[in-house]
Amino acid sequence: MSLKVGFVMLANPAESGGERAPELLAGAVKSLEAAGVEVVAYRDLIEVPSQAIAAAEMMNEADVDSIVVMLVTWALDSLEYIFTSMVKVPATYWAIPYTETFSIGCIQHYGSVLKALGYSYQYVYGLPGDKEVTDDIVTYAKVGRAVKECAKMKIALVGPRQTWRVAGPQDMSREEWDFSKKTGVTFIHLEMEDIMDRAEEYSDEEAKEALSRLLRRSGKVAASEEAMIYMAKMYLASKAVMEENHLTNIAAECYPNYGGLMNLTSSWMADEGVYVDTEGDLSHTFVINIMNSLAGGGVTALGEAGSFDSERNIVSMAHEGSTAMSLAGDLTRTQINPSGERGTFVGVPVKAMDEVTICSMVGNGGNYKIFVAKARTLEVTYDEWVAGGSKLIVNLQFDVPAKEALDRMMDAGMDHHLLLKEGDYTKEMKAFCDYMGFEVVTL
Repeated sequence: MSLKVGFVMLANPAESGGERAPELLAGAVKSLEAAGVEVVAYRDLIEVPSQAIAAAEMMNEADVDSIVVMLVTWALDSLEYIFTSMVKVPATYWAIPYTETFSIGCIQHYGSVLKALGYSYQYVYGLPGDKEVTDDIVTYAKVGRAVKECAKMKIALVGPRQTWRVAGPQDMSREEWDFSKKTGVTFIHLEMEDIMDRAEEYSDEEAKEALSRLLRRSGKVAASEEAMIYMAKMYLASKAVMEENHLTNIAAECYPNYGGLMNLTSSWMADEGVYVDTEGDLSHTFVINIMNSLAGGGVTALGEAGSFDSERNIVSMAHEGSTAMSLAGDLTRTQINPSGERGTFVGVPVKAMDEVTICSMVGNGGNYKIFVAKARTLEVTYDEWVAGGSKLIVNLQFDVPAKEALDRMMDAGMDHHLLLKEGDYTKEMKAFCDYMGFEVVTL
């Protein structure tokens, strides 16, 4: 689905420069459409409240991801306010480089009001066709799409419920309430037995049929046939529970009681564009959804630092084994290993990638910070993979020394979980954090 951007132009008839509006409109629409954006444009120059209200209603009806407000000349606060009040999406204010219009000054003035009241926004400066202007507008549209998806997220916390309390909610934590209030995410409480009992309802024949399809996009199998059949049942059950509860994601309980039961489901579903967390990590499940949204899809891996090598300048990132097998680059390099009686874990030596985005999240009480950094990955040899436990292994290299990167994360109090996505989405991620009011931690 393409990004959808609203576009309006504001002016004051007492100011100079309004005659440029038709040319500016045509150029803006052309440059944004060339960038693959669907533009919803109100084509009249807005000078009175009735026009602003009509334009705002048009944007809401079109369900735009973000709105661009071009100040063709200085405009009244009360016109700009109508869009702030009525169109609840990220706003880009566009200043044009003509001195007599006071366009940039108008944005600085209104921006000071927005900042004082706790609103986030971005501004761009230039003419239609300027690449930087177009890129920044597209970035903020991605942020808008991600913000809209926050409100649609329904993440299941699968595990024991909190049935005791001190002076708060009974079977929910204050952390859940705080996070939900800040982000718009809805949490659903389920038990592992809801999935395990559903798995037992599937016959071996149904499981084998599903397994035959799943193995076409899997690597080598070192687990028993019995375990693989059960893993297929857990996969089918997880999908059924997600559909029944209208879930975006599952964040499941793991060891000591359920280790290995969700790893293969997580790996298989990640390559379907659905993230299943295997350690009940709600915040990083949320961030993975955001990273995937900003990138327009794809796979994001979760791991943690296992060691670092100052001489090679790498952080060896590892995890039990629930990552999408596609991240190996070659399925023959991956392996499904046994874990317990009927569980498994997935071994994935992650391929070399020139650019990856690394994120981590921590916080409480509605105050959160996200680590955002660009890095690269180096090839993982077979011997390195085996020595690391034949699980998820990543040779991660930042632009700074490995120890310096870890020191920075520790000094900032970042969580141990690290998220990795191919491509550089640091600009989009920082813009999202700014809009949401998250502190950004960088190297």
